Amino acid sequence: MLYQLTGATITGLTSFNGANGATPESTLIQLSNGAFYGTASFGGSSNLGTVFKFVI
Repeated sequence: MLYQLTGATITGLTSFNGANGATPESTLIQLSNGAFYGTASFGGSSNLGTVFKFVI
């Protein structure tokens, strides 16, 4: 699950369902395009992991 913390409020933004990754492992990085990127060690089309992108 990917969460956003705003003050004292925690909001769930997305969850990992296997197709988009499973067991996210890395620290998210934000690139100049504003999107956040990370990796998951399982999931994806071959269940070998994914690189994912999330835009708020």
